[in-house]
Amino acid sequence: MELLSVLVALAAICVPLGLVAVASTSLSRVLWRAVPEAAPLFGVLGLAAASWLVFLGTWAAPAAGVIVAAVLLAGSLVVCLRSHLLELLRGALPLAGLLASAVLLSLGFAYLWGGSGPYDVIAERFFAFRLPIDNTIPSLFADRLSSGESTHALLGDWNGGDRPPLQSGLELLLRPLTLLGGMLVGAPAGAAAPEVVSFAADLAAQLLWVPAAFALLRLLRVPRGFALGAVAFALLLPSVAVNTVFTWPKLLSAALVLVSLGLVVAARHDPRRFVVLFALAVASAVLALLAHGAAAFAAPVLLVVGVSALRGRGMRTAVASMAWGAGAGLVLYLPWAVFQRVVDPPGDRLLKWHLAGVQEVDARPFVEALADRYAALTPSEAIATRLQNLSTVFGSDQFERLADGRFDLLTFLRVEDYTSTMVALGLVGAPLALVMAAVLATRWRSLDEPGRLTAQIVFGCFASILLWALVLFTPYSAIVAHGSHVWILLLAVLPFGWLLQRRPRLGCALLGVQAAVFLAVYWVPLLAPPGPLSRVALVVALAGAAGVLAVAVVMIRRESRPGVPAGVSEPLRAASGASSRT
Repeated sequence: MELLSVLVALAAICVPLGLVAVASTSLSRVLWRAVPEAAPLFGVLGLAAASWLVFLGTWAAPAAGVIVAAVLLAGSLVVCLRSHLLELLRGALPLAGLLASAVLLSLGFAYLWGGSGPYDVIAERFFAFRLPIDNTIPSLFADRLSSGESTHALLGDWNGGDRPPLQSGLELLLRPLTLLGGMLVGAPAGAAAPEVVSFAADLAAQLLWVPAAFALLRLLRVPRGFALGAVAFALLLPSVAVNTVFTWPKLLSAALVLVSLGLVVAARHDPRRFVVLFALAVASAVLALLAHGAAAFAAPVLLVVGVSALRGRGMRTAVASMAWGAGAGLVLYLPWAVFQRVVDPPGDRLLKWHLAGVQEVDARPFVEALADRYAALTPSEAIATRLQNLSTVFGSDQFERLADGRFDLLTFLRVEDYTSTMVALGLVGAPLALVMAAVLATRWRSLDEPGRLTAQIVFGCFASILLWALVLFTPYSAIVAHGSHVWILLLAVLPFGWLLQRRPRLGCALLGVQAAVFLAVYWVPLLAPPGPLSRVALVVALAGAAGVLAVAVVMIRRESRPGVPAGVSEPLRAASGASSRT
């Protein structure tokens, strides 16, 4: 059964990817020693950096890419064997359990009605239409690059240079192991990785937001159990669950934006290493762009948090932080700019599509196309488009379906999930985010530092959504699929973590409500199912849902028991003590 093959492949690749992440965390210990809650950020950042190095090596020569990947994997193994991270890894077991349960839920739910070919199964499972083939692009790009072939016309009239390649780099990081496995089973020399392995790698990439979001919550002084509960809530949002298994790199990109925000918060807590941490935050934001260009729409929230962190640091520190950050960003992004403009030009098709409304191949430079399109608009048309995009954000653009005689509630709710940002936050998440924002706004002067940082991130997300809706050219184009998922993640985990610190029992009940709504709305396939209901997939999905809820509820109840002071949990004190002893 293909579901079991995917699960086995995912379990296998998590070992080398985990080694790279743990090695990166170990090597960067000096940077998070004073702020141990930031440790997971360095694991995610290190894995992304390794993927980028392998992409660059493979671009230079396929054999060089294999060598770079092999050196990174072998070096990570050596570092892990010599490190002393068992205590931290033991503390990560609840988070690992949450991740494993989320995988079982998403994959089991995806395969409920059978099917073959993981990319195709996912594309046809959740909506009344087939999702685009974007989830196959990272794998196609990796295959072309590793075989030394041109990436031009990668998929129809789309070139390799049209889509950022970081997720392809993560697939290529596993290339030495897939080649070795191919040799053992007698596959042709240099054969591409099996589809289930590529899919498993892509799926792992979409889960990196989980440790990143957990670390950010901890840095904002959300107790450990409540942080896990907040992450569990986000995992139960249909938009997050679907985009975990529909593996275009949106959640990978969002994970790196979360890392960037977390590193800025960590820099505020560690003035001695402020410059280095700030520069790494910029580097993570650039890597987010190299995963998916939608990260650019998160610029407002990054700017709000970044500028706030720079205030009061002194001119010398501020200038040094920005200079090192700009240097790191340029070093990372410049190779991709060269690839787009020299190796596989023009590389600006997505910019033309989303910002100028030009979807077909167009020889004009982006700036010229943008100017021509806006010159043809009247002011009233431009204003109407922005209002229509805002209506899409709130979901009101779909209300006309309610009067359709063929109205179907499940189809309507899933379309709203796919298009509307507010609906994607869920029946629980959207009202909670608005309530939290109102409370933070009215109590701004009395907020402590973590409260103000949280408020900055929340209102920065609203600013990011507004910018996104205003700059998209085509009417009703501000759908979830065209934006960054980082604001959905942030507006899910921050308000729910906030609620859990005040009403943990209510939070546990709402977790159950969110799980029930997800299962009820997405149970039935809207397209013709490929086969009968799979009992194995049903057991896997239910086990995953039970695991997510069990881990979350147990950790929330443990955190909320008497004797644990609000805001500072026992695990935080233990982690701080362990850090001071090393």
